[in-house]
Order: sequence, then structure tokens, then C-alpha cells
Amino acid sequence: AEYGEVEEYKANPNRYAVGTVLESKLDKELGPVATVLIQNGTLKLADPLVIGSHFGKIRKMVTAEGYSLKETIPSTPVKITGLKDVPEVGAKFMAFANEKEAKKIAEERRQDSINKERQHSKGRTM
Repeated sequence: AEYGEVEEYKANPNRYAVGTVLESKLDKELGPVATVLIQNGTLKLADPLVIGSHFGKIRKMVTAEGYSLKETIPSTPVKITGLKDVPEVGAKFMAFANEKEAKKIAEERRQDSINKERQHSKGRTM
């Protein structure tokens, strides 16, 4: 792009969602809950997803105003439930076509994380 031109970037709602965790907590009634911001794609109820090294399947999506949604588009923050663990704030998430693929990716990431921790701890001495 030449100086002075403005490039317009648009999210593609016709793909599986990717985004970032804005807030997360463990709710006594709902279990792990995360507020996520969809940056690209469309997030739908029952979508399997991976957040960091954790797997989940969306059971409920709610807007900040408390409205339940069946799907949501980019730049929309929503609170989701159906996660196995409380994700880290700032973690990236990605929705998948099927549960098997999402679980496989989550397990690979979990193993990578364990291996990195082992490598890091090998260098320590007491």
C-alpha cells in the first residue's frame, strides 16, 4: 500500500471462530466460564474449541447484557460455558469442525507444555 492509502481489513464470518480470552473464572454453578472476543469467524453453540491446551464444547453463550445466543460474529465479546478448565486471560482460542480434531489439538498442546516444563526443570539444580 502506498503512503496515504488506507487498507481495510475485515474479519471473515464464514469460517470457524478464533479469538482471545478477555476474562475467566470458576463459577460455582456453571463451572469454568470465559469471556471471549471473537476476532475472526463465527462462534456457534455446541462448537468444539481449544483454548490454550484445554478442550471444551460451548454449552451456553451470553452477551454482556445477558442475552443468550446461538451464534456470534467477530468483534463481539461473549461469555461461554462448557470448558473443561478455567483458561488463562489472554489465551487464544480456536473453534473446530469436530470434537475429535479439537481434542487431538488440545492433547498435543498439553503434551508440548509438559515437555517444555520438563526441559526447563532439567536445567535447575539445588
